[in-house]
Amino acid sequence: MNVLRGWRPVALAAALVGAGISAYLLVQYGTGQSGICATGSGCDEVRASAFAYPFGIPMPLFGLAFYLAAAGIAWRSLEPAHLLGMSPRVALAALALAGLAVSIVLTSIEAFVIHAFCTWCLARQSRASSSRFRRPLASHAKSHQGW
Repeated sequence: MNVLRGWRPVALAAALVGAGISAYLLVQYGTGQSGICATGSGCDEVRASAFAYPFGIPMPLFGLAFYLAAAGIAWRSLEPAHLLGMSPRVALAALALAGLAVSIVLTSIEAFVIHAFCTWCLARQSRASSSRFRRPLASHAKSHQGW
């Protein structure tokens, strides 16, 4: 299988799963109802923290925007045209690296500040740090060896 083509469906699927989880969390935030949480009351504790609403915006809305952007870029990568001055593959890798950095910060806040974990947040954050998202970066590096 060609590496440059094989990563697209995986990246798209990972982005759609992340978007689905973010949408579920956004509904929970909007209704204020507790949902399914494998960590007991961790989801409610995280949602009740000041970090759950940066600038007054529910955190899952940022996640939903991130994953929809990733899905759009993965879909757009079927065309060779550049996106924001770079190949879609590089744009997706850059977005994935930004998502990884944010995931590390958010998980650290859960662990060291809030002292509670949200199962859904961890699942959503794992999508951002998934090796499936980083595949385009590795493919880009292989195609540009010898720089």
